[in-house]
Amino acid sequence: MNALEQQILLAIHSGNFQEAYRLLGLAPKSFLEQGESRALLVELFVQTENWSDLETLIFHLKRNRETQIEAATVSLRSMYEQGNFAAAINVYEEQLKHHEPTLATRLNYAFSLMGMERIKEAFAVLSNIEIGMAIESESNVYRFIKAVVNLAVVLRNQGYLVAARRYARLLLRDHLRESEWNLLNYLLATPWSGPRFKRNELTLEQPSQSMERIRLGVFREFLKISSIFYPTYPQDNNRENLEEYNKIYRSLTVDSNELDAEKKLQSRRLSSPAKIGLYLSEPNRHVSKWLLALFEKMGLKKTEIFIISTNDINGVTFSHRKILLPRADEKILEQAHLIRTLGLDVLIYSDIGMDSRTRIFSQMRLAPIQVCHWGHPVTSGSRAIDYYVSSAAMEPEYPQDGYSEKLISLPSIGIYIKGEWYSHHLLQNKVQRSHGFIVINALNKMSIEYIESLREIVKHSNKAFRISILKTGQSDIDRFYIGRLKKVVNQSVLSVRDRLSGKAYLDFVGDHSVNADMFFWSGGNTTLDCIFLGVPTLTLPGKTMRSRHTCAINTVCGLEVLNAQDQRDYESKAISLLNNDKDARDVRAQMQETRLKLIEREDVLEAYQAFVLGLI
Repeated sequence: MNALEQQILLAIHSGNFQEAYRLLGLAPKSFLEQGESRALLVELFVQTENWSDLETLIFHLKRNRETQIEAATVSLRSMYEQGNFAAAINVYEEQLKHHEPTLATRLNYAFSLMGMERIKEAFAVLSNIEIGMAIESESNVYRFIKAVVNLAVVLRNQGYLVAARRYARLLLRDHLRESEWNLLNYLLATPWSGPRFKRNELTLEQPSQSMERIRLGVFREFLKISSIFYPTYPQDNNRENLEEYNKIYRSLTVDSNELDAEKKLQSRRLSSPAKIGLYLSEPNRHVSKWLLALFEKMGLKKTEIFIISTNDINGVTFSHRKILLPRADEKILEQAHLIRTLGLDVLIYSDIGMDSRTRIFSQMRLAPIQVCHWGHPVTSGSRAIDYYVSSAAMEPEYPQDGYSEKLISLPSIGIYIKGEWYSHHLLQNKVQRSHGFIVINALNKMSIEYIESLREIVKHSNKAFRISILKTGQSDIDRFYIGRLKKVVNQSVLSVRDRLSGKAYLDFVGDHSVNADMFFWSGGNTTLDCIFLGVPTLTLPGKTMRSRHTCAINTVCGLEVLNAQDQRDYESKAISLLNNDKDARDVRAQMQETRLKLIEREDVLEAYQAFVLGLI
């Protein structure tokens, strides 16, 4: 690879696509004559969704007899990336199957089969991949492991989960340490959605390192640092699963030195003034704002507050000590040591799970008392976390059963909302709205049951309307669900758009008549956006707190009519809201009167202050 190609590759991997295109403009005419150069072009066009230029490249390759197989390979990837699974499968079976396709091509074919629900065939494709192929490059290992995990989770079918676990054992068992295998085995035996991957998580290893070292290094990254596990939670309590998962995870992340440090901390007396650390996964995200607002309003005396994060905290206006930890993932133990040296009495996490570091930190005792907030709506499952702060309105019957921590249930929805946060939303409220549903939950929360309900709603609505989906990226889970939706919902009804921000986001969401909350993992922040934009959110509350966020918000606002009893009731309520303009107007009118009940709740503040003072 020459210097220009290396610069383009670096720009693509860092997400600096504008620079990649600029460098591309400097390339000589002979650039397309090299296979590595064409591969860079394909990667750039895919990452930027530049499908027209990609088609031009495919056309160029088809004209040359020597590059027709390459053209078919690129065409398959293009179809797969756009969610056109049927076309991708046809390209593979008609043009590539008998030409020794690369591992990446086989994986795209397997993912496309999953998208068409041809699970047994996908399993057969993956089973025929030899381990030697999987270690050709780091990116192939990365996608190969992801393929194994996705095979287990895509349809949440227990039979397929068992098959994937057996397959993973056959393929990987002899190449992993016992603790690593135990974690993968447990992960595959449980109905998780699989890891969400970020495009630039994995860095390229030096060429001098052996492929075996690369493979093991990538897998350990996958387990320990670079993956953020987002369970598409089952309908029932999964506390036992998470506790078992954490025991195995802890064996990978906590060494003997950590255990000694924990013993010393547990025997230490609280200091005076008390030192409280607030760990913010993402300081600018809603879960961090919720936690900071409580401490700003409480104004605790005789306490020292530390704001801790690995991300930029300059935007945090809370006037207390700010601790910016080193960002690099490989410095996770150094980060933990720095937190411990602060001598905190209480460490409070805005969430455990939204940031992969918190999953590791939660295995350690970094302060005598450790607390988790409901920013990630599930128990940590860790014996090192003492309290879990939730919402009384969101918890089902017998709530403590769902937590390994001691549960603290605050009034209302358990957060302190500042009115200023939603002043722009209130200004965006529209009298006239398009007749349509909007789906703004992350797509990894989607389920087959939810898609079935959307199909029934479209089928029985007597008015034309659209279903708008805001996607967050190009993950395989996103592609699967969008592809599944396109199979069961008329594409003239379906509109898929990239995630928006700022005023464009508020305008777009506010233009819809109903927000369709997903089953099993309800929206929280997105529902608050909708209610202050005047868009009602229809929900189906389940048996767990994570499925009851919207239900709680609706209940506090007296909008119980939007809380469905079961899947059929959800469909019936949706059809009524779409077909009957008066029903929709009445709900919006009531919402405008009652939504301010969510703002600046003094009962939440008083209950939280009593809890914190009780700790120190």
